[in-house]
Amino acid sequence: MYVVRREYRGFTGHFTVGSVIEPTDVRNFEYLVLNKYIVEVDEHNFEEYDNFFQRRFGVALPVIPEIEAKRKELVDIQESFKADLAARVEALQLDLSEDLTIEEVLLAVENAEADAKEEADAKAEADKLAKVIEESIPVIKEVAVKAVTAIVK
Repeated sequence: MYVVRREYRGFTGHFTVGSVIEPTDVRNFEYLVLNKYIVEVDEHNFEEYDNFFQRRFGVALPVIPEIEAKRKELVDIQESFKADLAARVEALQLDLSEDLTIEEVLLAVENAEADAKEEADAKAEADKLAKVIEESIPVIKEVAVKAVTAIVK
């Protein structure tokens, strides 16, 4: 999309700032682009030029459909990430303050998950040790009884 950056009078009429034009509609198109009367706006520099035209001239550029689709996709990704993060916070039963940034919340959740994993590993190890001790008590009693009977005889 090509947009008029500086007003000029062409052979076909007056072109105002912020007008979207086609290269075939303008004579001396390359000259106008080189002298920055006309700028090319694409999805990579749309935000920059949109802000420029808004601040300088109070003109809003028409939205490029590809950019609008990418914005919606980005918003959907952000919303799903926030929902996932909220579910993780709720599952861990964390009490976090409201003024934390997303990065700080994510760091707190990751730390809490790491602590919970360490706790679960320690508990599993303790349960395993308790089971081994529980299984060995009857064997120890039997060995003790045999030893006592051998000493008594």
